[in-house]
Amino acid sequence: MIDVFRHVKFEDLGSFAAVLERLQIDFRYIDVPVLKDTDWSALDPLSRRPLIVLGGPMSVHDQTEYPWLVSETEFLGRRIAEGLPTLGICLGAQLIAKAAGARVYPGDVPEIGWAGVTFTGQAAAYGLSVPGAGNSADVLHWHGETFDLPDGGVLLAFNERYSHQAFALTPKILGLQFHLEADYPDLEHWFSGHALEISLTPGVDAALLRDESREKCPALKAWSTAFFTHWLDQCGLL
Repeated sequence: MIDVFRHVKFEDLGSFAAVLERLQIDFRYIDVPVLKDTDWSALDPLSRRPLIVLGGPMSVHDQTEYPWLVSETEFLGRRIAEGLPTLGICLGAQLIAKAAGARVYPGDVPEIGWAGVTFTGQAAAYGLSVPGAGNSADVLHWHGETFDLPDGGVLLAFNERYSHQAFALTPKILGLQFHLEADYPDLEHWFSGHALEISLTPGVDAALLRDESREKCPALKAWSTAFFTHWLDQCGLL
């Protein structure tokens, strides 16, 4: 069983859900924004059950507007301290970084759309590699903030715009600022749900996002499945 912290209904496991179903690994979504204090009390941060923390449009610093971010950050901090398996995607990666004591801050410009990342020499050991493509790949980005590398973290990916795109604290605790779970046509929900953000971001166009997603998602899925399977293996689920 895997727990999945979800912040927005349409930002779900994407292609990773099919991997879990094929491997007959159960999972449950936990919709963090509607959790009450009693719900948090019922969740065990020290559970050895793997946790995936998905993305969302809010900032880790929006704790006044979204008080549940306080509880979530504390929850993740306790897991990290015990080395428990946790995978963060986009906002999830930023929350892990913050919970680990790193600085999370606004980037120079939002990064929305398909763009390359370069993998470091350490990335392959954590399942991040693209057979036949060298040390780089196109991935879907959708973020306006970034983070410093947490103390003891291993840098796994970067690009020209953001020097910290993926990191590992342990083989079981990873943060990805990009969306390896992206799948089309499910991304149509993103294009609609984030319509205002798209319209306000210079150089970003829903039609272009759609065309590029149709073209690039199949190749992404081929190697992101291998990455996710590697993480599941590290978590002892295979």
